[in-house]
Amino acid sequence: MPMTPFSIITAAIALIVLNVPVSVLLGRLPFITDLTQALKEKSPIGGSDDTTSYSRVTGLVGAVIMTSFFWAMANIIIFKAFTAIGDIRPLISSVQIFFLVGAAMFLPYAFNQIRSAFAAGPTAAAAATAAANPPTATATKGSALSVTIANLSTAIDDATFSAAVAAIGLQARRDFQPEWGAGANLKATRITLNDGAANIDAASDAVIYVGDASDDPTLGMDGVFGYHAQNNGQLPYAFIYLDVCAKYGETWSCTLSHEVLEMLADPTLVIKATGPAPPDAALPGTGAPVQTVSYDLEVCDPTQSDTYVVDKVTVSNFVTKAWFGLPGGSTSTNFLNLPLSPFGVRPKGYFQYEDATGAHTINGTAVDAQRLAARAILDGHRRTARRRAMIPTHP
Repeated sequence: MPMTPFSIITAAIALIVLNVPVSVLLGRLPFITDLTQALKEKSPIGGSDDTTSYSRVTGLVGAVIMTSFFWAMANIIIFKAFTAIGDIRPLISSVQIFFLVGAAMFLPYAFNQIRSAFAAGPTAAAAATAAANPPTATATKGSALSVTIANLSTAIDDATFSAAVAAIGLQARRDFQPEWGAGANLKATRITLNDGAANIDAASDAVIYVGDASDDPTLGMDGVFGYHAQNNGQLPYAFIYLDVCAKYGETWSCTLSHEVLEMLADPTLVIKATGPAPPDAALPGTGAPVQTVSYDLEVCDPTQSDTYVVDKVTVSNFVTKAWFGLPGGSTSTNFLNLPLSPFGVRPKGYFQYEDATGAHTINGTAVDAQRLAARAILDGHRRTARRRAMIPTHP
């Protein structure tokens, strides 16, 4: 077919018809925002095992190569169809090897996923089934805490905020309440401090405030705590600030899930469980080892940064009664069934215990200076810090 102005114009129109819808579609896709998380190996039900998966690396490279290849070839073939149709068959024959080599880059990822499916075992399969099939209302038990989730943030719009709160409410009812017997009625609301006037629902049992910057003169910790003390001083509370979440490397919805679940487990910060003492626990003044210590009932701290997804919202993993050596719960030590011994800690987690010398913190192997600094920002408003303040004698 000879190339003419008409054929070139027709080919250009065809290319526009192909590329405009594709460009619009790509603009609407939720692209990866955290490449390091995308490349980590995932458990069968969504958690990360903290290990970079090289099958995922090659799979990602293969996906980029093959997507680019197909898009480029589609443009060339459409152009040739209107200008030089005889060139299409030789062109396709010449790139077959390239196509096969690119497709082969997916083989390690496919093999790894098949191997993981067989290695996951019945426990992970049961957990995945439970996540896909939430229990009915008759399967849950215990009381429900009414928690107001107050949006102070200008960065989180109300629709996104409400969706996250709804997903965490589902997590509390579906995943947490059957294990711990404590449910939640969560209410998302946007508030202003109104010169100190109360605007939190009086029926609330607890309040969690979500703000942008912890050091903001009005909506930071000091300003919000002053508001809370004046209007809701008897209610349990928690603060979540986006700057702290960013420093800690967590999404705000995961941190909110963490705070909600711990609020449900022990809203007044008084419950403890007796367990075997860590190796470094000793009697004051003697150096003699102690046999048992008190573990704070903080159900998300040991699994900090282990996450899964509920209704497209990232939420926090949590430990079970088995972690504390308590009866009546599941046999796994944590909801995601990740490797974790009773009274142990995940790589980015921590826990607090108390002995005769006061309160002590055990950190996971991946807790670095930046994470410690992020905890320090909230200072005495963190749950563990408020527990420490309640101990009569401590260092």
